Amino acid sequence: VAFTQMAMSNVGGYILAFGSGSLRIDLVASAVAVICATIVTHPLDTAKTRWQLGKRIIGSKGWWGLWHGVKYSILKRVPETSIYTAIYYGLRAKLLDATPLDDVVELHHIFFNCVLVASLAGAVASSVVKVPFELINRQLQLGRATSAQEYIQKLLSGPRAFTTIFWSWVTALVRDVPKAGIQFGLQYILELAWGEVLSLMGMPIFFQRLFYATIAGTIGTIVTSPFDRVCTKVMVDLQDKMKVIISEGQYTYKFNNDGVATLVRTTDPVWLSFKSINRDITKNRGWRGYFKGCRLRLLTQIPGIAVQYAVLKTLASIWRTSLGIGIDQV
Repeated sequence: VAFTQMAMSNVGGYILAFGSGSLRIDLVASAVAVICATIVTHPLDTAKTRWQLGKRIIGSKGWWGLWHGVKYSILKRVPETSIYTAIYYGLRAKLLDATPLDDVVELHHIFFNCVLVASLAGAVASSVVKVPFELINRQLQLGRATSAQEYIQKLLSGPRAFTTIFWSWVTALVRDVPKAGIQFGLQYILELAWGEVLSLMGMPIFFQRLFYATIAGTIGTIVTSPFDRVCTKVMVDLQDKMKVIISEGQYTYKFNNDGVATLVRTTDPVWLSFKSINRDITKNRGWRGYFKGCRLRLLTQIPGIAVQYAVLKTLASIWRTSLGIGIDQV
């Protein structure tokens, strides 16, 4: 047990020490950390959304307008980190019950698998809550609605409301699930590659973790930026494009064997809308249009990771000390 505890805090073993040892502490600490990070980075996210859609970054409400919709951004992110934390604890407990404590290599793999599965499952499960709030947030950021109630009424009164919600959810999953997998997978690779070197150089474990998370988050953000571009366009423009296509009345008559004519749509409005979205994205910059806003997205992600991680670990450490929870209870 002593050898395992030593491995948890030394070379390449930081992933074994994820968590404070208390589900309640980690749930509260992660929620507070996400709230702090969201408040700090929300203006950059608003600027990214407006830039991607060709809107003025500073609107009629000035700089304060960049924080418009921040509460919905918080509401979409807190469930994600809470679900991740709960899944991680449950999965870790089940796997550890069947693993000898003296098998350090196996413990290392178990904790990596727990973090990876929890991140992917958290991205999928939280999307049910996250996507509706993100839909509202995007409209508020662009000034297309002044309140959540106004946008919900507009959405439900427009054509294909549930089709819009469904495809927003699908594109959000395509963006978020790969990003979660890339981020946590790279953290593990970086830990194995650089953990020993950085430890021998005397870098504190806190800064090692922050370093790994920042690099992995940056690469995950760049790789998934095209998906983010599509997701933003779908959330903002899909319903309006379907409305135009439906109003144009692209129908034809189909005759059955009895000679009775039936009015049939010649093309699917969803498919035509996606083709129109692709044209909008690639219109002026070709394939590079899919990376529009990537730098602003990076500016959102990097400080967000730093603030969230610093607040999370600080709160968890303070509460763990005050409650007397040690590494042996992790």
